[in-house]
Amino acid sequence: MKQSLVSIIFLFLCALTTAAQTTLSGYVATDKDELLIGATVQWQGTTVGTVTDIDGHFTLPRPDTAANLMVTYVGYHPMLVRIEVADEDVLVQVSGITELQAVQISANRRDNFVSTLDPRSVEYISSNELRKAPCCNLSEAFETNGAVDVSYSDAVTGAKEVQMLGLRGIYTQLTVENRGALGGLATPYALEYIPGSWLEGIQINKGAGSVTNGFQSIAGQINSEIVKPYRDKRVFVNLYGEANQRFEANVHLNQKVSHHWSHGLLLHGNYFANPLDFNKDGFYDAPLKKQLNGLYRVFFEGEKLCAQWNLQALTEQRTGGQIAASAGNLLPWRIGQQAERVEFWSKVGYKGFKKPYQSLGSQWSALHHRQDMNIGNTKYSGTQQSLYGNILYASILGNTNHKITSGASFQFDDYSELLNDADLSRREIVPGVFGEYTYEHLNKKLKNDLTLVLGLRADYHNIAGLMFAPRANLKYQIKEGMTVRASAGRGYRMANLIAENISLLASNKSLIIDGPLRIEEAWNMGINGVYNFKVFGREGSLSADAYRTNFQNQIIVDMDSDPTHILVYNLDGKSYSNSLMTMLQYAPTKGLDIKLAYKTNDVRTTYQADGLQRLPFVPRHRGLVSASFESPKKLWRANASTQIVGPQRLPHLHAQLDNSPTYALANAQLTRVLGAWELYIGAENLGNYTQTDPILAANDPFSAAFDASRVYAPT
Repeated sequence: MKQSLVSIIFLFLCALTTAAQTTLSGYVATDKDELLIGATVQWQGTTVGTVTDIDGHFTLPRPDTAANLMVTYVGYHPMLVRIEVADEDVLVQVSGITELQAVQISANRRDNFVSTLDPRSVEYISSNELRKAPCCNLSEAFETNGAVDVSYSDAVTGAKEVQMLGLRGIYTQLTVENRGALGGLATPYALEYIPGSWLEGIQINKGAGSVTNGFQSIAGQINSEIVKPYRDKRVFVNLYGEANQRFEANVHLNQKVSHHWSHGLLLHGNYFANPLDFNKDGFYDAPLKKQLNGLYRVFFEGEKLCAQWNLQALTEQRTGGQIAASAGNLLPWRIGQQAERVEFWSKVGYKGFKKPYQSLGSQWSALHHRQDMNIGNTKYSGTQQSLYGNILYASILGNTNHKITSGASFQFDDYSELLNDADLSRREIVPGVFGEYTYEHLNKKLKNDLTLVLGLRADYHNIAGLMFAPRANLKYQIKEGMTVRASAGRGYRMANLIAENISLLASNKSLIIDGPLRIEEAWNMGINGVYNFKVFGREGSLSADAYRTNFQNQIIVDMDSDPTHILVYNLDGKSYSNSLMTMLQYAPTKGLDIKLAYKTNDVRTTYQADGLQRLPFVPRHRGLVSASFESPKKLWRANASTQIVGPQRLPHLHAQLDNSPTYALANAQLTRVLGAWELYIGAENLGNYTQTDPILAANDPFSAAFDASRVYAPT
């Protein structure tokens, strides 16, 4: 057996060596070391050629003998380079810019698509897609998306969370510009800390992510890109109002100081003070809220060094609960929340190496987050002080078919938490190292038909001990526009029990923690396929994926076993999630785009009393129908979408139903473009579907039967 394994490894290495010898890799840059995207690289006298990618990199099959390589780029003189048989990695520098007339180049790309180029399963949401349903913050950015669902966790606090692959959002790593963020004590309201006008785009990565971003990802990653000062409008103003008296304002002020320096200030404020009570249960349907949020950014882009510095500060107040005291009570059952947050982060990259494929970068951040809450008779206060830093080095092994990224990271989190008289404070210190290897195989017809990414990181957690997180991603391009992928990896996460389960406090049940809670650990495996096609000359795309997540340990929040208590304990048995999804996009006519998506989730976990059961509040089925239209002159835009939400298991106790009913949520919007102005009008939940009686014992909120955590639909 060992001899066979050695033989397989030897043959694989031989195959890699042979592939490297039959291809030529390199970079194209200007005489100022600026990498060129889209430069044509071709063997002289043949039709064998390619174009450089976004990093100025190219690979193409090579002849058996020495030959001349022709490099051309619009605005530069052609360059002829002699390539010898022994040459492997080349750097071609073009110079002598020529006189040109103005040329306008345009291309069409869908506003929401699954990449066929990325080795990982990544879905891209552009700023154009976000404008189809102008989101006021990140939590409202997925209304036309089939992969990510957003739901309220209870009927009083206003806390929201995402679901992906049938799992709660705590298992999806949230990053901002590829930097871990929006976790810890901020979890209940973190999705509302990134205003919609700040978003430049979103990337959704299902399954095993890159080890460079940490060990936390289990279901996947959602990365938000914020507008850059040098690309954003110099002055941008966005005002928003709705019939329910919710008002928001956004102001962007940007300036490009010089060729190297730019800076910008993003300001946001929102205000909601209308005591809505549509179902007449005596409780606010949504908490009253005030938020002020600001981000200042400074960017430097030099020939050898690039850097950015960011400072964000936020203050927020929420008030909700009972509007007036019920009979027999002197005071109403209320919630009050005050949050203060200050975060600084920076990125620094060095690109002054002689070899253009080498780079060195680092990220650093410091955070102070304070949160105080009163929920009924429960008092909670928490402070988080965090420091994070990493350093990454990228290079190649032999030639650019074999790329490596290695580095180290350090995470420090100091949590000071009080729940009534219980002290839940802790300190986490996690140093780690990681490495990632990427292999690209090429053939004569496709730019690359096989990409393999292998990653491993080792972290030492002062509470959980040593953790190893191996991850692998494989992409195979069957033909142009048709790609299949497979991924597998392990992830870990340390639970923030109260912040991640704030809805537990929206009842009068006692919280019982059974024993010390261990770190959560899970394996995720999945396959994905994407096919871009043309029917009747119009472009379309079909994607499908299947993922399974197996937990080795999970923190179980048991709302079924005891009528007066919520039990929290470590997993003892099986816990898994199976998720299947398919999405079809097609443009039957110019300007019209139709999207259909369907997914089914089978999520089960083992409870102490009931054994293996479906997880509550996870829809078995979800569907999305969306249609977008843009007029030929781009003066009008319209979008209509409907989300169908299937049945969800409800906790057994006090349940009048075992499963929630299936329902649909319809939204629509119309936008008129008037030069530099855009006016839009729209409506959400056109059918006005709301959950009937979301709060149990609303007339007696201080009784043992009171429970506002059983929310499966809008309130």
